[in-house]
Amino acid sequence: MQLRVFEAADTGQAMARMREALGPDAVLVASVPTSRGVRLTAAAEVAETDLAALLTPPDAESAGGAIAAVLARHGTPAELAAELAAAAAQHAGADTATLLTQALASRLRFEPIAWPLVRPLVLVGPHGAGKTAATARLAVDALLQGHELAVATTDTARAGGTGRLQALLEPVGRSVVPAADAAALARLAERAGPGLVVDTAGLDAFRLDEVARLADLVRAAGAEPVLVLPAGLDAGDSADIAANLSALGVRRLLATRLDAARRLGGLLAAAGTGLAFAGASIGPAVGRGTTALAASGLARLLLRRAPPGVAG
Repeated sequence: MQLRVFEAADTGQAMARMREALGPDAVLVASVPTSRGVRLTAAAEVAETDLAALLTPPDAESAGGAIAAVLARHGTPAELAAELAAAAAQHAGADTATLLTQALASRLRFEPIAWPLVRPLVLVGPHGAGKTAATARLAVDALLQGHELAVATTDTARAGGTGRLQALLEPVGRSVVPAADAAALARLAERAGPGLVVDTAGLDAFRLDEVARLADLVRAAGAEPVLVLPAGLDAGDSADIAANLSALGVRRLLATRLDAARRLGGLLAAAGTGLAFAGASIGPAVGRGTTALAASGLARLLLRRAPPGVAG
């Protein structure tokens, strides 16, 4: 029971304040006249917290069900969602965020980009994925880590392709080197060594000729291709893109648009094919570089961004 005191110029005003604060079920306990009007004492029932229920860890079945529902709302492929829910159920006894973290860590891979680079990076991905901004952010990462990094682009045919990257690099005092073909990129890679990151033109991962041209660039640079994948894509398309590009040697992905997308099932689907999360490129500003992405952070993001209702 909760007791509250209300003072007002008259009883009517005091009663109105009582109802507003405690609701229609409040009970008047006492009324005392004062020099300024009236003082009412009122009581209202307060639902007591079930401490036993609050302190009892969730059981395996309820934990797995809650996580399965969150993953479904993100549009996660059913098979992967079932695997993650089952993995979470094996670790019952913790809160949902912890259980989801453990499930993600057991099923998916997280391999951040380490500095200095051991070989060049070539960023690949669909049109509009955010490769140019991600390239600039990696240049910032290198500076923050105290390493030199050459920056190149093969996106030379598109109007403004080189110019936009140069504009992003100017604040950090770096220049972009255009490489129009595989031969030019090979010469640049020979001079720069492993400290090189390469932006590329948008790719249709379902067109064999485009994938073949990209494979030539990757071989010419002796590079690791890294998939830049925006959140919010269809899960099936994301998984197919990841699977197709794995033939190029893609083993990691950089996630983009995490600040805008509501459903992250596409990213989970791509990672479910075996690609590791290398980090995230978030927002329009590149000055802070890329963002590390671990299982715990991804779990919190999934729980916070889970759209209401049922997927589909």
